Amino acid sequence: ANDRDLVEDRSRLPYGLGSSPAAAAASRREDAYFRRGAISAADWIVTQHEGQNALCARMGLRHLLIPNIVTAPADGPPAGPEEHDAVWVGNVLRENRSRKGLVELVGLAETASSLRFAVVGHFSSAAAEGPLEKLAALPNVTVFGPRPHDETLALIARSRVVVNTSAWEGLSNVMLEGWALYRPTLSLCVDPNGLLSSGQLGGCAGGPRALQESRLQ
Repeated sequence: ANDRDLVEDRSRLPYGLGSSPAAAAASRREDAYFRRGAISAADWIVTQHEGQNALCARMGLRHLLIPNIVTAPADGPPAGPEEHDAVWVGNVLRENRSRKGLVELVGLAETASSLRFAVVGHFSSAAAEGPLEKLAALPNVTVFGPRPHDETLALIARSRVVVNTSAWEGLSNVMLEGWALYRPTLSLCVDPNGLLSSGQLGGCAGGPRALQESRLQ
């Protein structure tokens, strides 16, 4: 379910060792253990998009692509006022979820200062404290915090686009929920099977520098 599971990422498990050589060595050992015990031991790897297929093929793993079933909505969006230009939805509950993209969201909201952002999610990780303080201080951002699922869907429906600033999510559930509500996704990096770069269901910036105000407008 995650592209990162198929690539070596030495920053995942530093064990409180920071960026020292010991942290890199510990993460290499953990990565080797994970690959041997989980990835290589699996009979089949179920992939979500062609990029994961290529990674599996490179590692010599048997894999089966179950493609995304979502297509561009045939009808228009539901009637109702759009209270926000963009909505970001996610939970940051553990330290290792610091890559959810909150830091990148701060940069985007600061750059696109004329646009209205809604931020929804449960944040208990210490890694989220700094970015949340910055977001809450911006006049164009409303931090709603945790909300029931029906309220979250209502916030998505009242926003023009769903923003995904994560660098690692293979296919976010929030994307699916947004598409079901006729709301396109603007993604920082994730572009499963070209669904976003094709322009049918949103857009992919291809990196932090490209997600500027012009892309949202």
